[in-house]
Amino acid sequence: MVTEIQDRLWQQFIKEIVPLMNTTNKKWLGSSASLKPGDVCVLCEPKLKGQYPLARVVKVYPNKDGIARVADVIVGGKVYRRSLTRLFKLCALEECP
Repeated sequence: MVTEIQDRLWQQFIKEIVPLMNTTNKKWLGSSASLKPGDVCVLCEPKLKGQYPLARVVKVYPNKDGIARVADVIVGGKVYRRSLTRLFKLCALEECP
């Protein structure tokens, strides 16, 4: 019973809250909101309930319209290709403490 409630809550969080948190993939914000190599971000994966590992952007892949939709990120020494809808920018490399 508790597990079912937790699963439903997590699914609702992914569907409703996560899209509101992410501003890096909004076309109307322009390219300045896009992730760039070196940016530090949080990775939100539906499979990792309640876990948000830090990631560093290695490479971005812009579409034909010039707006990045996918990026390669390093998490724990491994490189993953993820959609920008799952990456939340924390700071640029030169801004991080």
